[in-house]
Amino acid sequence: MIIYDGLYNWATHLFKKKHAQDGPVEQLLLQVYHQYLKQAKGKKVPEWAQTLKEMIQDQLDTNIFLSLQQASEELEVNPAYLSREFSKYFDNLSFGDYMRKLRIEKRKALLSTRATV
Repeated sequence: MIIYDGLYNWATHLFKKKHAQDGPVEQLLLQVYHQYLKQAKGKKVPEWAQTLKEMIQDQLDTNIFLSLQQASEELEVNPAYLSREFSKYFDNLSFGDYMRKLRIEKRKALLSTRATV
């Protein structure tokens, strides 16, 4: 909302001024935007996400299939919530896409080690 307020003020009060990227208003907007990005990166990862990362790694190591439903039951988190929030903490990928990505990376690593042997 801070960014929108700044843009709104710029649009209502400074619309007649010539646009310059080096102007003080633009610099302040950029400063606020960068502060917002830093705050978003500093968010704490919830405990369920950390536990789920460990579960997924265990699943990859043992070749056991892990579904979203099983993970939600074990974590005691609603499956709809887990599905919705998953991408925020796992490379902006859905549960299925993230699992496929990890499996592919593991297979590539296995193939490269077998090729060198």
